[in-house]
Amino acid sequence: MELFVKELGTDCLTTDGYALTCKLCAKLVNSDKKYYVEQHLNGAFHQERAQRAKPEDRSLCLLKNYVELSSRGRIFSMDLCQMMIECNIPLYKVQNASFQRFFEKWSREKIPDQRSLRRNYLQKLYDATVTKIRETVGEHPIWVSVDETTDSRGLYVVNTYCPFAGFPPKGTSEFFNKFGKRILDEKRANLDQTIKNGTADILDNLLIAQREDPSSIITDDVLTSQAFIFYLGGVDTTVVTLEMTTFFMTIHPEVQDKVVEEIEQVMGDRDHVDYDDVQKMKYLDATIQESLRFYPFSFFIDRICNRDTTVAGVPIKTGTIVEVPIRSMHFDPELFPEPEEFMPERFLKGTSQDAAVQGILTFGEGPKNCVGRRLATMNVQVLLANMLRKVKLEACEATPKSLKLKGGMNFTNVSEEPLVLRVTPRIGDSDRKSSLPDV
Repeated sequence: MELFVKELGTDCLTTDGYALTCKLCAKLVNSDKKYYVEQHLNGAFHQERAQRAKPEDRSLCLLKNYVELSSRGRIFSMDLCQMMIECNIPLYKVQNASFQRFFEKWSREKIPDQRSLRRNYLQKLYDATVTKIRETVGEHPIWVSVDETTDSRGLYVVNTYCPFAGFPPKGTSEFFNKFGKRILDEKRANLDQTIKNGTADILDNLLIAQREDPSSIITDDVLTSQAFIFYLGGVDTTVVTLEMTTFFMTIHPEVQDKVVEEIEQVMGDRDHVDYDDVQKMKYLDATIQESLRFYPFSFFIDRICNRDTTVAGVPIKTGTIVEVPIRSMHFDPELFPEPEEFMPERFLKGTSQDAAVQGILTFGEGPKNCVGRRLATMNVQVLLANMLRKVKLEACEATPKSLKLKGGMNFTNVSEEPLVLRVTPRIGDSDRKSSLPDV
């Protein structure tokens, strides 16, 4: 740009090293190529300004333009670029004629083109943001977790949790760091024997990959972060699932009776509920699924389109983020007839609504669905099976007639009212007649 100024004339062109400005026209000039600069200088608008500029007034005009464009003009362009990024407005929108007329009318500034914004200001904003993040993070640890979502290039989206921001607390972070490293050390010490026995789990496989390629991104910190995210994603969601399921069994005692009868049929005189037992408790699982249909602990799932396609007549371009509202899908009457009714039977195989199972999206769908689905479901099943053999859930005066959710995105404490219920010892239920459907 300095060469353009020197070669084409300092009387009308100036630069601050970032942008090329025409002092006569009081506007930024595209400096990608010399041809564009010459095109501007030979243009009718510039020629008219050059003709009208009187010799005695020209120096004042040049000084005024230079001062405005070297300070206020650059600040305006920087603020404009930042505003558009923060508002998620594509920079090419500055080329829109209506956009330009509005801004030039009320700001009295010449709107730079998108190439000027990208070349002269976008990198500055990026550098300032990175610097701010580095200053804020400092020496604090950051939890990094790879999300289930991939972009159009197949790269995984990464979530980050910053303990220094107040969540999780420092003590919690230190606990998980130490706990995770201890587990990794134990796993690593027995890795050869695990490989020999053919009993490697997902963590063992990651340690094997780490051993084969020490320079990979699979570091101990990354593995510890993954363990933390599994714990974070599994505890609160399990608690909410238990809360919802026990509430529905309380206000629908006939469902609770069927669940308890099934548990007794499977368990007989045995006390300990194991993995094989809960696999046979189909009605219990259906009750949990129906509770999650009503109030899923996730709000939506998102995917990034990796190729141009059309869905229900709507064209979707590559790279578009598609968000699916889970609860809206769960209340689609085409998938779930009588969606406002609590009907665990819809999730039993062989029923008329068996296809509804395909519409449940609580744990996501496809090859990138929730990796903890089976573990979370089993935890809830085992806890409920053990609890319902000993106690009965009953409504009391403080029990809400229906569940009203708080507004916004709440992962815990989701109800507007406390979900109060009465728990009493279970006595004499063995005499109840069978009312379970064939499963």
